[in-house]
Amino acid sequence: MAKRSVNVLIKARDEASRKFAIIGTSARVMAAAFKSASSVARRTLATAFRTVKRAAIGLAAALAYSTYAAIKQEASEIELASALKITNQYTEERMQKLKAQASEIQNATTYGDEYVLSLMRMAITLGVTADKAADAAKAAIALHAGFGGGRGKPEIFLRYYIDALRGTGSSLESYVGELRKAKTQEEKMIILNKALVRGHDAETSKIKATGGALKQMKNVLGDVAEEIGKVYLPAVKKSAIAIKNWA
Repeated sequence: MAKRSVNVLIKARDEASRKFAIIGTSARVMAAAFKSASSVARRTLATAFRTVKRAAIGLAAALAYSTYAAIKQEASEIELASALKITNQYTEERMQKLKAQASEIQNATTYGDEYVLSLMRMAITLGVTADKAADAAKAAIALHAGFGGGRGKPEIFLRYYIDALRGTGSSLESYVGELRKAKTQEEKMIILNKALVRGHDAETSKIKATGGALKQMKNVLGDVAEEIGKVYLPAVKKSAIAIKNWA
């Protein structure tokens, strides 16, 4: 009887051990599953956070670029308007016409309209009348493209061009050698006009190349950025004034 009781107890113990073993294994499996799920959740949240962070940084960068582009465009327009006012040539109609001409030059060259506006401002400051400012800007770009040889910038050739028109300088002869052959101012103008045509063709060929196409794309995107940035300029100006007064 005692022996039977002992066997029953042993059997019960073994059965209990087996069940507890199953329970323990299940618990470990569940714990591993929860741990794995938790790890996946953390990775998912981390990935989502990084994505949101990158998007936020990208948006902030885009807004900053747009605001900078708008400020740069605004500065070019203000400087041109000032040059017109100083020379008693300012009218709103004339200002709008020059801006439209700058956009046309942008479409035909690799230069942005804000840069063209600065060339117009320089030309007017140097004594060119407002109705000839666009021609002076185009001439500067053409001469630089055709004869610059990678040297200088269009604004340098703008001054050389104006001096050549007036017959008051010979700097352009260093680049357009044919001008040295001219015996009269009329002959110089004929040679200069031919040089401008060649320079214009050189600038046009740049547009057809990949690099030129990319520059024109950049200019167009810059125009879009300027329009977006204009929305934020009043707030930026207000903040700047507030900080200045506070300081």
